[in-house]
Amino acid sequence: MVSQGAKGIYEVVVPRPLGLQLEESPGRGVVVSLVLESGNAAQMGVQVGDIIIATSASVGSQMWDKKTLAGVQSAIQTRVDGQVRLRFKRERFQPSLRKWEKTLNHTYEVELTRPLGLVLRQRVPNSTVHGGWVEVQEVQEGSSAAASGVIRPGDVVLATSASVGALMWEKRTLEGVLSAISTRLALSPSVRLRLLRTHRFGRWASELNDVRKGHRTRLSPEALVSYRRDRRKLNTYCSQSGEESSCSLSIQVQDAMRALCAPAFYELGQRALVKLTSLDDTDDTQSELYILNSIWRRLKRAPIDMDASFAHQLMVAFMRCGDPSSALSVFDSISTTVKPTARLYTTTIKCHIAKGQQAEAFAVLPRMRAEQVSPEVYTYNALMSISAKSGDRRGMLEYFRMIERSGLRPDRASWNIVLNFCARKKQPLQATDVLKRMRMSGVQPDAYSYANLIQSFVANGDVQRGRTLLEEAVTAGVQLDVAPFNALLGAYAKSLRWFDAFELISYMEGLGVRPDELSYSLLLRACVRAKIPNKAKEALQQMRSAGIVGTVRTYSMLLSAYAHDGLLREALELLRTMQSESISPNKYTYSALMEACIVGRQSKTALAIWRQMLEQGVEPDRVTYTLLVRARSSPPYSLKRLVAARTVIGEMHKRGGESAPNVITYNEFLHACVSASQFSLSIEVLNEMLDHGISPTRKTSRILTGDPFGGKKGARSSALSTPSHAALEQRLRFFLDVVGVFEYYRRQLDGEAYIAMLSMCARLKDRGAARRIYITRHRDQRFVLRNMHTDRVHELEAALGCHDMQSNVDISVDAVVDV
Repeated sequence: MVSQGAKGIYEVVVPRPLGLQLEESPGRGVVVSLVLESGNAAQMGVQVGDIIIATSASVGSQMWDKKTLAGVQSAIQTRVDGQVRLRFKRERFQPSLRKWEKTLNHTYEVELTRPLGLVLRQRVPNSTVHGGWVEVQEVQEGSSAAASGVIRPGDVVLATSASVGALMWEKRTLEGVLSAISTRLALSPSVRLRLLRTHRFGRWASELNDVRKGHRTRLSPEALVSYRRDRRKLNTYCSQSGEESSCSLSIQVQDAMRALCAPAFYELGQRALVKLTSLDDTDDTQSELYILNSIWRRLKRAPIDMDASFAHQLMVAFMRCGDPSSALSVFDSISTTVKPTARLYTTTIKCHIAKGQQAEAFAVLPRMRAEQVSPEVYTYNALMSISAKSGDRRGMLEYFRMIERSGLRPDRASWNIVLNFCARKKQPLQATDVLKRMRMSGVQPDAYSYANLIQSFVANGDVQRGRTLLEEAVTAGVQLDVAPFNALLGAYAKSLRWFDAFELISYMEGLGVRPDELSYSLLLRACVRAKIPNKAKEALQQMRSAGIVGTVRTYSMLLSAYAHDGLLREALELLRTMQSESISPNKYTYSALMEACIVGRQSKTALAIWRQMLEQGVEPDRVTYTLLVRARSSPPYSLKRLVAARTVIGEMHKRGGESAPNVITYNEFLHACVSASQFSLSIEVLNEMLDHGISPTRKTSRILTGDPFGGKKGARSSALSTPSHAALEQRLRFFLDVVGVFEYYRRQLDGEAYIAMLSMCARLKDRGAARRIYITRHRDQRFVLRNMHTDRVHELEAALGCHDMQSNVDISVDAVVDV
């Protein structure tokens, strides 16, 4: 083939028979409509869609322009030496068809005798195209054609044998075919025909490609009908696999189906992987899994030979959709017909690990050796990773040594597994040594290597050393990605170093490393945890300016920062921004909004948000229920509101699971009860909490025994704020009731509670109550004191005369606990 010129024009010399079909296309000229497989034109690189612009003269090397089909056919037939030179024009932007888009064809020859038993007909594509072809309409029973078992209705007659000799002549008209057959049979007992069998996939193929691209979710009924029709044809081809024509076409059809399905496996797996690794809560891969299972179910019904590569792609897609069981079923279905490769076995190891079957994963290596499949480095890496994740350092290093004993060389992934193990075990010195030996072995560390090394230091509390290592990697010219930066950003977020986090983001951008969604989320987390909502808002704006769309999780983090400061207006404005970006709020979003309302003393708005959450179908959990308790029991206090809040706690117990109340729920409600001076209700709720086995905390003690009359720091005292003697006595009786409940359930109060009770006794000058509390502390060890409480306790006890009765109290153990 002569190379193409600047305008896509080329010339070839093709011996007769050419092995192509032509048609006249208005406005374009004579166009190649079909190139026969293994024909002379195909061997010279002629493609469907090429345009003939000139042909050789009958004799000599001259070329003559041709614009009509008749002129081209005449030139081809009249070339004396049979070597036809053709000048083609190939349109530059002509799209190349994929395997499953092409018309699959196969030519074959058959020798027939009388009676032939063929019913032929002339076919013409349409009124605008000249020419046509001769097609087999029917094969009659008891005939030579039926006895051959080769010819099928729909096959196209391409050529017939010459009247005398072995030459074959191309025919395109019914008259020409019939004339050639009758002439041949008049001189010979048999006639030889060259036929073409074609196959083109139905509508299902293009729709499956649309499913792959995400343009549709399933095949239409019409497409399913076309698929079943193609499957029946493939079954027919495979049942006739002994015949050359059917066997060749069967191979082509199966090859095209694999070429169509393999990209679909990859795309579906990638879409599922993006969902699972996204910081958003949209991790539902059921749609991708449904499509994948549908394809696999139909492939099993079709007689398609699955090779190891095709099976591996399908297994990986199932794994990415979170269905290792289906991936293993693929392996089991092909392992009896196809010899699994090391790659297939390695994927099987990963499937077993995803299912939590560690023993089965380790058993794959002996099976490989038994079936004489040599493990590759990635096989040992998979086994190393299992040992590392389970904390088995010895097993991890043993598989590492197996790589070398097998004559292989540990790659970068092998070393990174060891580095990751050191990072998770918080072993920075060991990680540094591994990196040094990695370099000595000739393997250069990458961004992930440094990310693990940095993580080992920051997890051990040495954030500054992590930053130094990052700068060393930059100086060493390591091609960094976001991984090492995110490891450091995580440490900054944990230690509330929001200023350093902003600076690191700028440093990344200066190096040409683009921060990803996780980077900005960590920056946002640093600001939220530091309780700086304005900086959190700045972080979100910076993320959006970088072209990264905020997720429901990032918005919820910013909302929590607003909620802590009670910035309800800003929270609602952010909610409107979410809705404008079509981001659906989740339970974290609604929790933050309710928190903002409660802190901003807008309990009615909090209740409205709760109702909106239920209307949106968001399932409440323990946190949102606790916020509902706070909203219903918030000021102004009333017994009716407290009863409504307690009803919510009862509902939480009824639902159980993730909705069951915990100590935080009860602390919030107890705080409301005590603040409302509903002491009887407080004791009931305290009994209920302890009866459900929920352990009190120091905050519980502070709520129950805190001084409600101490006022806020810096507040002026006044006669109106001074409590009455009756109020103080009521509070003291409540304190004694609390002690009684803790005695009954054998629970301890902390030293702050003991000091608060003695202080109340001192204000009331009630030495009798003080001595009862004193005895409870020493005899029953009901209070746990720390060193910081010692001086104040001794001062109060002496003022109340508690030391005078020291000899009458059996003190067996000192209740002061060193902290």
